Amino acid sequence: MDPDIIQQSLLFAWLNEHADYILWAIIIMAFAECFAIVGIFIPGVVLLTIGGFAAGLSEINIWWVLICTYVGGGLGNATSYWLGYYVRGGRFFQAMLDWEWVVKMEKFTRSYGWLAVFAARFIGPLRPVAPFVAGTMGMRLGLFLFVDMLSGFLWAPIYILPGYFIGNSMNYPQIHWQWIALGGVILICIGILLYIVRHRFFVLK
Repeated sequence: MDPDIIQQSLLFAWLNEHADYILWAIIIMAFAECFAIVGIFIPGVVLLTIGGFAAGLSEINIWWVLICTYVGGGLGNATSYWLGYYVRGGRFFQAMLDWEWVVKMEKFTRSYGWLAVFAARFIGPLRPVAPFVAGTMGMRLGLFLFVDMLSGFLWAPIYILPGYFIGNSMNYPQIHWQWIALGGVILICIGILLYIVRHRFFVLK
């Protein structure tokens, strides 16, 4: 038997046996991607794409994948908000206020309010700092949670489904290229949109 086929079969079997690990990994990756201290330094989009790919390859129910992504990201944002709101007097967090992207997010928020927090969910460098800034600026908890939950309904599928569809298509050779093309188009559109938004609002002196 072809060694590649054997390796693919073993990988598929392992993923199927450890589906719960994949879901926990997606929660952790989504949390890290949205957490102020960690999300700035890790390639969260890449990790979520890999997590989605693994979930799709093992044919985990798509709704569980979306729920885990949503919950992980929401917890990361809520924790970041809490840090900004309740620990804003500490030295370390005062130092964070001088970080380039935190300064830019503050300016963006002062100009556009809650809409800035919503939009920042889809902009890599701003995503993890937006909840922290919302907390430091004293945004009402109810308003923040509303914006966070609303943006999460869009953020979760946008960031996890391309990888999921590509991974899932590997189980159906006849539709490989259709799903790969769809995932590629979605990722390209996301990249173009983020580029436009970033250069429209965040080229600050």
